[in-house]
Amino acid sequence: MALYDHGVRHFGENYVQELLEKSAALPKDIQWHFIGSLQTNKCKDLAGKVHNLFALETLDSLKKAKKLEEFRSENEFPKISIFLQINTSGEENKSGFDPVNGYAEILEVAQYIQSCSKLQLRGLMTIGSVLQSKSGEENLDFRALVALSKKLEAALGLGEALELSMGMSSDFEEAIRQGATNVRVGSDIFGSRPPRN
Repeated sequence: MALYDHGVRHFGENYVQELLEKSAALPKDIQWHFIGSLQTNKCKDLAGKVHNLFALETLDSLKKAKKLEEFRSENEFPKISIFLQINTSGEENKSGFDPVNGYAEILEVAQYIQSCSKLQLRGLMTIGSVLQSKSGEENLDFRALVALSKKLEAALGLGEALELSMGMSSDFEEAIRQGATNVRVGSDIFGSRPPRN
């Protein structure tokens, strides 16, 4: 609560169950960002039970977008800001849309979100590869996200730039240099998470 007492209101959470518990117990003016991998069967809880869910930063399918819209529409909760997760590194252990071969799908999901009453397209998110982050050079994964955002903004006719959620505790400085508007630095602030049982 020290950060809250210093005026911070935006917090991220990786796990739906923990977010449900924290959002019920902590002050209602906290703006929660869900930054973990979202399973389809958790969309109902996330959209239907967390009134102050500000953003979902890991949307990776049209099916999940439709579920979120459906369950958020069942109440008077505010819109959820959506970041599409893009797998710019191409690593198999990471979720997200393929920025090249999956562009048509990305565009379809973005257009669907634009038509929603309870979802709002806010930006794109990526997790850069560890090797890119440690290279000391420009991060090609971040560059790919910037390029995709420009292409998508033009295709959607957006009047303002999409936000870019990229960079974590180990590489946020380079991410900011390359245009990040949001960074995920929980490990630097709160320390490493203990292993889950």
